[in-house]
Amino acid sequence: MAKHLTAWRNSTETPWLKDAPVHTSQCALKDLDRNVPTFRLDSGMRFERSMRLFGQSYIQTLEPRLFYVYTPYRNQSFAPLFDTATADFGLAELFMPNSFVGNDRVSDASRLTAPLTTRFIDPSSGDERARFVLAEQYDFRTPQVTLNVGDPIGTVARTSVIGGASYKLGPGFSAEQAVEYSQANHYLSNAEIGFGWSPASRQVLNVAYRYTRANSTLDYQPVNQFIVSEQWPLLHNVVSVARINYDMSAHRLIAGLLGLQYDADCWFARMCRVIHRRPRKANRYPASAIIPNGRWHGRPCQAVGLVVIL
Repeated sequence: MAKHLTAWRNSTETPWLKDAPVHTSQCALKDLDRNVPTFRLDSGMRFERSMRLFGQSYIQTLEPRLFYVYTPYRNQSFAPLFDTATADFGLAELFMPNSFVGNDRVSDASRLTAPLTTRFIDPSSGDERARFVLAEQYDFRTPQVTLNVGDPIGTVARTSVIGGASYKLGPGFSAEQAVEYSQANHYLSNAEIGFGWSPASRQVLNVAYRYTRANSTLDYQPVNQFIVSEQWPLLHNVVSVARINYDMSAHRLIAGLLGLQYDADCWFARMCRVIHRRPRKANRYPASAIIPNGRWHGRPCQAVGLVVIL
């Protein structure tokens, strides 16, 4: 059981309020409060056996699981939208109670996820060598909360079959694939394939392809994105970080990030340049920003959080 408590304290001179639409439930968009409860029920079992495969000893697990999440609908169209986006598709998102990443939106849900997972574990090191997942996901009712005001709402409850796998190809090499098939509409709705290379600590290179079928939320345009991200040491305690999202259908850059991070174990500082294509329905988002932040002994440095719009 969880409860999302959010409050915005603003004035009519706050930039986002000047262009914000007046909602029927708000006489004036000054101080906003939101109270959204979430109930989660998670249960599962784990079975293990020893086996040999291709001459190698493994511990194989079989893990049936049931995950249910219920969040009642709360109208959030009057709330500001700062740093929230729709969650990406992938195996890690199967058990997310919120369909959005960020605190500006909390999705309503009455969803049951029933996955069956099997893992292959190296008994000598405990290292997971491979994982395979087959899951059924069912929405008992259609979610009503949307990211932007005016975004369309689905007309049928979603029933999906999701399959995925992640495995290690060799020292430092890994791969992950996932697909989602809509039983309600009888088509492939999402797919993702990615590869990663990490030869040493703080040395990471990822390459991925992501597909999302065209729908009304996407202005009936499919998502065909090629994604590259990296973290690589440059000097002592200094690493570079970068990410590029490229739209292969429109042949344009969707998002990009380039920055440096200094890590001194007990604290770190990071300076990033972020570029994001302005969404059609939310043109108040900055197209480019410089974002510095840091952390001291695991606690956020409250003094830094500056965003410079260019």
